[in-house]
Amino acid sequence: MGVAGSFVHDLAGQAAYQAGTASHISGVVAEGDRLAVTLVEPAADFPARMAMSFFCAVPLNTPIDKNGVREIPSAGPYYIAEHVPKRRIVLKRNPNYHGSRPRRLREIRYSIGQAPAKNVADVEAGRSDYLADGFVPPNVEAEAELAGRYGPASAAARNGRQRYFVNPRLGLAYLALNTSRPLFANVRLRQAVNYAIDRRALARYGNLGTGPFPAIPTDQYLPPAMPGASPTALFPPSGDLQRARRLAPNAHGTAVLYTCNFELCRQQARVIRANLGALGLAVDVKEFPPIVMFGKASTRGEPYDIITAQWHADWVDPSTFLNFLLDQRITPRGNANLARFVDARFADKLDRIARLSGAARYPAYETLSVELAREAAPWVVFATGTVRDFFSVRLGCQVFHPFYGIDLGRLCIRK
Repeated sequence: MGVAGSFVHDLAGQAAYQAGTASHISGVVAEGDRLAVTLVEPAADFPARMAMSFFCAVPLNTPIDKNGVREIPSAGPYYIAEHVPKRRIVLKRNPNYHGSRPRRLREIRYSIGQAPAKNVADVEAGRSDYLADGFVPPNVEAEAELAGRYGPASAAARNGRQRYFVNPRLGLAYLALNTSRPLFANVRLRQAVNYAIDRRALARYGNLGTGPFPAIPTDQYLPPAMPGASPTALFPPSGDLQRARRLAPNAHGTAVLYTCNFELCRQQARVIRANLGALGLAVDVKEFPPIVMFGKASTRGEPYDIITAQWHADWVDPSTFLNFLLDQRITPRGNANLARFVDARFADKLDRIARLSGAARYPAYETLSVELAREAAPWVVFATGTVRDFFSVRLGCQVFHPFYGIDLGRLCIRK
């Protein structure tokens, strides 16, 4: 099953299939137009996982090709009519689709591999219609100019002709405070650091985005666009040093900070050093390439007190942040719990909430996310990333989904 197998570890019979002792997964049975799935135990997030692109429906005779299959019949509103690798993809309306999703455009053509400057120029001039999410303009200044002319604060937007859009992603940038070491075993000091940090300053260098909208400051343990996110303001965006000093009036010592060796991480480290210095803590900055840094962090006993981190949702459910990133189970090579946070009370709450479904699930996660941030404070969350999209003057009806991005089927040609 490749990478997809890691997201369905709870399928009945999946382990045997992966081990090669079974010819198929016993927990997946297709009969006619009905698919029956059996799990080893109930999982309330399973429908959200099934919405990932790994699990879209394809015909039984779809070939397995390490180079990718160029054309697969689609069950959605569009199908791939043409695919020329590294050059173009053409989508057309699926005549066999009878669902409720819109498909306003007759045809969608993707051009692949062009230079960023040409992409921007083509969309601005109307030779192309859409520069897709995650695009990189020639430089920061060029993107700032686009935002000024066509962004949310532009004259074009005031006239109902906004063309440059900035939307929040389902991702967080945060500092994990290592609770297994003496310095941040002290919960009041962790709370104090949360008040001392200037989130607005850190978000300017947020490594979840680039350009004039690098990141959106937040203090929430769930991205603002995630179901179950809380609207409650937890900490002042620019910090509150007086409150921090009241929580930790005798703060002293040195915090070892692990961060990446990029310039944006160096800028963040300067902010952290200044903020914590005002609280009474020295900061010893150690830089690594990201793959090296997280390799070190996966080893128990690694001597860091703070580590810069980011995470993006694999599927749309709060468990992808709270349960995964605060998993308290011990494994030989560690886990994603970079804060080394261990608290039986919160572990029990996370387990119980993960089993909830229906209307009770998201409010329970909202309450717990606030409780974790205020009472336990294993992280200093400072930003959520952004997605930017640029359109030609004739394209309208932009609808954004924080996980899937712009809904292509809803786009329309303006009158």
